[in-house]
Amino acid sequence: MKSRISDLDEFSDVLASMRALEFHLTEFDQNNAAWKWIVISAHSMLQGMCVCYLTHTDGSGALERRSEEELRKYHAHGSKAAIYEHKGIVLDEPDVPYPEKRIANFHELLRRLPKPYTVSLPKTLAHIRNDRQSRLFLLNDFRNEYIHFKPWNFQVDLSGAPPLIEEAVMLSKEIATAPGWRRVNHLGSIGFNEQLSKIFDALEHFQSSCS
Repeated sequence: MKSRISDLDEFSDVLASMRALEFHLTEFDQNNAAWKWIVISAHSMLQGMCVCYLTHTDGSGALERRSEEELRKYHAHGSKAAIYEHKGIVLDEPDVPYPEKRIANFHELLRRLPKPYTVSLPKTLAHIRNDRQSRLFLLNDFRNEYIHFKPWNFQVDLSGAPPLIEEAVMLSKEIATAPGWRRVNHLGSIGFNEQLSKIFDALEHFQSSCS
């Protein structure tokens, strides 16, 4: 029997999150517990979009600071070794191993986005200055609660839930349509725009279910 292989990169990861978001938005009317997966998939979609936008061709841009520094050292050593080899000189230095890549957290990824897309999320709600900050702060808070779910009864009033999801979707769209971003062509080739349209339709259904 031929093995089935899951082939995922940062772009198809975004699309997978978008498909999950559409499914759970549509499912919510019949299953209120789908809210958990709406939060997780919307968060994953936006985080993935940040990673796609920020990542450079050498793999840097969206990593934790330590991983970024180790990756720079790895590439610098490789460049130096190539120059020495070209000159016929043996580089008398230990090899630098390829570092473990760890993605920066949600707060840091949003902060690294260029203006006008950058969002600085404070540590507490008391320091919120605008609606986008408030909604993304709450989305991240819900996501962390659901990912690390405790044995308790967690009830949420969902009357104000749609704007949280809409904010994540809208910022994802803004990032994808940022002027001058060349890698967006790859998103388009795998059906990003078509899936985005389906999400907006599903959001209308979700809004009516929450009202």
